[in-house]
Order: sequence, then C-alpha cells, then structure tokens
Amino acid sequence: MSASQRVVLDTNVLSYLLRQSLMGAHYKRLLTGTIGCVACVTPEELYFGAVSRNWGSQRRKALAALIDNYELLPVSLDIAVISACIRAERSRVGRPIEKADAWIAATALGHGLPLISHDKDFEGIQGLHLITLREMTLEDVCRAGSALEDGSLQAAPWTCASFGSPLLQ
Repeated sequence: MSASQRVVLDTNVLSYLLRQSLMGAHYKRLLTGTIGCVACVTPEELYFGAVSRNWGSQRRKALAALIDNYELLPVSLDIAVISACIRAERSRVGRPIEKADAWIAATALGHGLPLISHDKDFEGIQGLHLITLREMTLEDVCRAGSALEDGSLQAAPWTCASFGSPLLQ
C-alpha cells in the first residue's frame, strides 16, 4: 500500500487495536502510512459492544478516542443499493452475510477503497479488494510477538484478495 492511501477498516480490526492485542499490533503496522476510514455502522457496532458489556467511562473514553482517529465515510443511496445487492447475492449462493458486514463491504466498494478485515465473511464479495492478515498458528503468533518486542519484525504477514465485480457496472 502506498503512503496516504485511504482504506476502510472493519470493526474487528478496530477491536484488536482498542485491546492493544498482538493481532492489533500487526494490523497497526499494516496501517502505517494509510488514512483509516470507517463505515457508518462501525462506531455503532463498537458502542453496542461497550454498552452491552457495561463498560465504564475510562474504557468508553478510550473507544471514543480510537474512533476519532478515523474518517467516518458518508452513506449514499448507491452504497445502500450495493449493500442490498451483496446481501441478496450472498443469500442466493447460500452464504448469508450480516447486515452490518454488507454495509461495511458496500462502503468500501462505493468509495472505491480496499477493506482491511480479519473476517472471512468478506471473502468472495465481487469487486471487493480485501486485505487481511494470513491465518497464523499459535507458533506464528509467539514468534511474531518476539519479533515485535525486539524490533526485528519487518512487515506484518498479510495477503490481498481482489475479486471482479459486476455489482458496480
């Protein structure tokens, strides 16, 4: 990815970043030099989790500070139509998708941006440029954790997937 490239972040990536987990460290490294954006549904999903788990004010402030780091992308009728097409197509092929995930994918497609996610539900969405960390074994995670601590990690292990799209044609 080029410096200052805009990318859409899935809710799970923000969750990893908020928890400051090892997976979050890998995604943070992957995001270096990019402009992170979020779909309108992402803050709602994060706040739903916080409210459902009865987070205190400190954790909610940390969540608000995290979300403030990212550009909230506008919604349009085109994005709503793309989301509907994604949901209908996925239902047709027997791989239903959650409404929130369809909105996130549609936002990335509607704005012509890649989506960074750790959610396999986005695989196979036509036209979506999906960027994700490859599957890691426990041994990989331990080795990567050591590399992060000693500064020897050169780049996060990640893959790109891109699929042709008639949705936007």
